[in-house]
Amino acid sequence: MTMTHMLPRSSAPREDALSAGDVRTLKAHFEATNFEVKVDGQGFAWTAIDGIEVAAAARQRSPSGWIVRNLIFGGKDRFHVGIYSGEHELVLINLTLEAARYVVQTIAYYARNRIPFTGPEGLTATAEE
Repeated sequence: MTMTHMLPRSSAPREDALSAGDVRTLKAHFEATNFEVKVDGQGFAWTAIDGIEVAAAARQRSPSGWIVRNLIFGGKDRFHVGIYSGEHELVLINLTLEAARYVVQTIAYYARNRIPFTGPEGLTATAEE
């Protein structure tokens, strides 16, 4: 069985490629330093991360689901980014594709070891083994 891993990045992603709303969301919920990644104040050391998953946010096919997607999120798909360490997880919810890409590429930049990745193609460079 093959597994997809994120490839390391030589440079951090650029924040100026994000919308002002994405920057506000990430500043409020996501922090990456040389030592750890934090989501809403909870963190994992880079060496403790053993998986990253990006999944499309589910939306109900009901009037309330339509309202959330079209009025609150402007009709754009949203994504959740899960960062896993053993049985623990940190999750960023309802990110735009660009914000999810920024988070994943930031993790690829800081990661100290190979991290398995599951998610849409094109968010970051990957390799299968």
